[in-house]
Amino acid sequence: MEVHRKRAAWVASCPQLDVASQGATADEAMAMLQEALALFLEGCREEGILESVLEESGLTLASLLSH
Repeated sequence: MEVHRKRAAWVASCPQLDVASQGATADEAMAMLQEALALFLEGCREEGILESVLEESGLTLASLLSH
């Protein structure tokens, strides 16, 4: 995961999954990214594609949870 300042906001992203979010501070952006990732992964699980999405991205659920 990455976090950087972009103009007046902070942007946090997970490039491997192409998920990003923003906030007024770096911590807020990272918290928003964690929420966005949770929703994205839940949607993948509901669609039955979670394992394939993680495999394609080279990630594991454990690696995402450790950030």
